[in-house]
Formats: sequence, C-alpha cells, structure tokens
Amino acid sequence: MWKILNKKKKYDDVSYLEGFPIYFILALWAFICLFPIYWVFITSFKEAYVVNDGPFYIPFVDFQPSLHAWEFVLMQESVNTLRPFYNTIIISIVSALITVFIGSMAGYALVRISYRPKIASIFFFLLLLALSVYLVAKLKLDWRIVVVFPFLPFNFPHLQGITNILFNRHMRI
Repeated sequence: MWKILNKKKKYDDVSYLEGFPIYFILALWAFICLFPIYWVFITSFKEAYVVNDGPFYIPFVDFQPSLHAWEFVLMQESVNTLRPFYNTIIISIVSALITVFIGSMAGYALVRISYRPKIASIFFFLLLLALSVYLVAKLKLDWRIVVVFPFLPFNFPHLQGITNILFNRHMRI
C-alpha cells in the first residue's frame, strides 16, 4: 500500500503522499478566502433579528431564509441603490473604451519601436492622479467625468502587454 501511495510515474511527478499537504493547504486557503463571500451572501437572506441573534451559517437548518432585505434594497430604496450602480457601469464602460482605444495604439507603437519607460512617464502618471483630484475638489467638475482619467493609467500596462502580444503574433512584417 505504501509503495502505491508513494509511486511516481515520472521524475517530476508528485506522489499522492507528497501532494496531500499541498492540496490540503490550498483547500484551507480557498476556504479562508471564500467563506466571507459565503457569509455575506447568506446574511443577505436573513431577517434583521436573525442577524442580531448570532452567527447562523446553514439556511433552512439554522434559520429560515427571507427575501425581505432584497425587496427593501431593490424595490423600496431603488433610487438610492440603483443610481450608484448605473454610475459605476457608465464609468467602467467609458474607461474601458478609452483604455482599449489608446492602449491598442500604444501596443502597436511598442511593437514597432523599442521603448523603455522613463521617469517622465511615472511623473505623468502621478500628475494625472493629482490633476483629477484638483479638478473635482477645487474646480467642482463632475466627478463622473473626471474619475475616468485615473483609471486609464492603471489599465494601460495590462492592455499594452496584451496588444503587444497580439500585434507581434498577427502583424509580422
């Protein structure tokens, strides 16, 4: 039995006995990361008095689920709840479109020329962040428009890398 559990097919393979602690640690870490999400999801189906009574984890066993909180948020308070969601959707779509447009041009340029980031590009990034804060705080511009600009530099490196790979693969001349 010991030889079966400790058997390796190849030199690089991990035997069952060697793999068990690794997978146990990964499963424990997955539980630690996913349990708060489960708890928030389950708590959204609890009545207020059940939340105040203590921790109950299993629906239909520890407590009776209810859609009362969802009804309150989506039906009664929908103006205060849905408006921020719409703002988030608009900001994310506009930011993504601008990032794809400018980033694809930058990716194409990076394929054609060799580029090393300089201190000026880092300074420009910090200047753009400070400018967006200034525009909202001092000049009282609409934050929904100004908040798009700080998202652009955060997304550029990822998009440039992706488009660089894409243009290198499909546009070899």
